[in-house]
Amino acid sequence: MVKKRIFLSQHWDEMYKRGNWSDREPVEDVKILKKHLKNGAKILDVGCGKGKDIVQLAKWGFEAYGLDISGFAINKIKENFSHKNLHLYVGKAENLPFEDKFFDAVYCNRTLYHLSTEKTILEINRVLKKGGLLLISVPQTMRVHGEPVAIEEAPVKNIPPTITRWWKDDYYRFSKYGLLYLFRDFTPLSLYETRTTFGTLIQQVNYFIAALGLGWLPAPIYFVNNLFGLAIDAFFSLIAKLPLSAAKRFDELVVRGLTIDYIFIAQKK
Repeated sequence: MVKKRIFLSQHWDEMYKRGNWSDREPVEDVKILKKHLKNGAKILDVGCGKGKDIVQLAKWGFEAYGLDISGFAINKIKENFSHKNLHLYVGKAENLPFEDKFFDAVYCNRTLYHLSTEKTILEINRVLKKGGLLLISVPQTMRVHGEPVAIEEAPVKNIPPTITRWWKDDYYRFSKYGLLYLFRDFTPLSLYETRTTFGTLIQQVNYFIAALGLGWLPAPIYFVNNLFGLAIDAFFSLIAKLPLSAAKRFDELVVRGLTIDYIFIAQKK
């Protein structure tokens, strides 16, 4: 177990060392917390990474707690950002260093699929107050998120480890129904897609370009592609809302046929 943790820590340290540490805007999802929680509420960001979301939560007046397995990432946040409401920890999501029923909300943005999912959910449930808010986002389209992984609790003995890229990491692919099942002890409030088929396909083009290893050279291409994706998503979403039976069919089969992320909001019972 210690060896596995060292492997994961080093892996994510290397990943973050290649990252961009500019103070960018937080993802749109995190703004949901601002709408639902009172000033001063305690929020945990599980897998806070580069810190753009957790820092923004602190600036909004929340007691913001960020946890990541990468010591490099946590130290970088401390170097670049300072706020009285910001509390940072190096640790594992499967063993959260907090008391029971400590948080008013838990936020987990594109992190759950890298973890021992069942253990992490048990820990989230433990540290979240009764009636506390849960906000989860999980990708749905990237190939690596569907790779099986051998973990101690449920080894996959019929699949050679040589066919997977990161055998010791824990990747999952989530469906809507899978999320509802995993969080069956919570009351679901909302579950929706972030992008339509067209925007998702454009994002896949960005993934392909990124896989070429050109660093930040294609950044203008990503920017243009993302704007185009948002515009075409908005256009076809409007068509899908027309009061026509064909529009409803178009929405079900084409517009919502693919998505980049699922956003799941739930409340602890």
